[in-house]
Amino acid sequence: MESVKTHASLLAALSSDNRASLRGLFQPNSPSGRAIVAQHLLDAEGELGDYDINIAILLAKRQRLVRQIERCKSLLAPINKIPPEILCSIFEGYCKKNHLSCPPIAAEALTVSAVCHRWRQIVLSAPELWSSLHIDVSHWIHDRHRLPYITQVFTERSQMCPLQICLVWYRRAYSRNFDRQFIAQLEEICLELSYLNLGSEGVVIPDDVFADAPSLSSVIYSPKPDPATAKFPFEQLKFLELRECRSADATSALKCCINLEKLELCNVGDNLDGDVSRVTLPNVKVLKVMVKKKRNISFVFRHLALPQLTSMEIRGCKLNIEEPTWSDLDDLTAICRFFHESSCNITTMRLCELPVLPQVDLASSHIHPNTPNTLYQRFTPTDSEEQDCHPGFPPAPDGER
Repeated sequence: MESVKTHASLLAALSSDNRASLRGLFQPNSPSGRAIVAQHLLDAEGELGDYDINIAILLAKRQRLVRQIERCKSLLAPINKIPPEILCSIFEGYCKKNHLSCPPIAAEALTVSAVCHRWRQIVLSAPELWSSLHIDVSHWIHDRHRLPYITQVFTERSQMCPLQICLVWYRRAYSRNFDRQFIAQLEEICLELSYLNLGSEGVVIPDDVFADAPSLSSVIYSPKPDPATAKFPFEQLKFLELRECRSADATSALKCCINLEKLELCNVGDNLDGDVSRVTLPNVKVLKVMVKKKRNISFVFRHLALPQLTSMEIRGCKLNIEEPTWSDLDDLTAICRFFHESSCNITTMRLCELPVLPQVDLASSHIHPNTPNTLYQRFTPTDSEEQDCHPGFPPAPDGER
């Protein structure tokens, strides 16, 4: 009877918040009392576990409700009022080139498609957003095995739109010579390659990596005496920019460009070009020349004939040129011969930041009597935009390539 009373008092004390009652439990330090306390602790811990489970369930429900509220709010955002056609037009401007410059930075189309479900649907349903790929090769030396896979993704998602691939080597490349494995990776994407920029440092690429590229139409490179570095399908090129090369090397490349429509030259020509013959390019309509020395102008007028030329721009560089003026051009013999042999109808001529004498400018504006409607413009360093001369002209606009 006494033990029953003791157990009852223990249970009453354990269920009480009275601290004095709890302290009293430990005065009769009996085995039965300790057993009752231990059991009560187990029961209390089990009850706490149940509470924790219920709290976790409620928190999960709360988080789901918060996410649902956020999604509902996002549906009311102003951007969701924009029709898919307008969004697609915006994406076209953003995904115009799809740069793959430095891993793990994704191309623009991949970035946009990862924003939300709606944007992903729009991007995946617009093959034109996947029709271009701009790769800075120098940043992919160590991840070269990924290039064919990425190219395959863009090839599949561009569907019937022709994929335009641009390979660019910038001046500060990690290496000018690439191993055979990397060259093999490049060969896999040459079927889709349309634009190639090898810079102005004469990047050494072995074998005929780009010789069989059926879509290649635009090339920027620096011709060198070694023919192994310049094997392109020249006959199908529409745009060509030559940089930092001798007259003989430039004319050797130009002789093969029978379908060229736009030509840009940066610091092309040398003083030892007396034996270099004149090259006729029957389809060139636009000519741009970046000048460091007066021999760069001489190369154009002495060694080129452009019967279809309609637009010419000759631009000087922001450099310290030894001669204040190029007075030996005063006789205009080479210029007159160029226009005579070309028989072209120039509609636009622009001379920018050239240290030539005023009479040369005046003569140039009236050099060809068959083009009385020529728009002649001469810009001085104060009213023309600054432009660095190296490594040359920026890539031509897409519409001109």
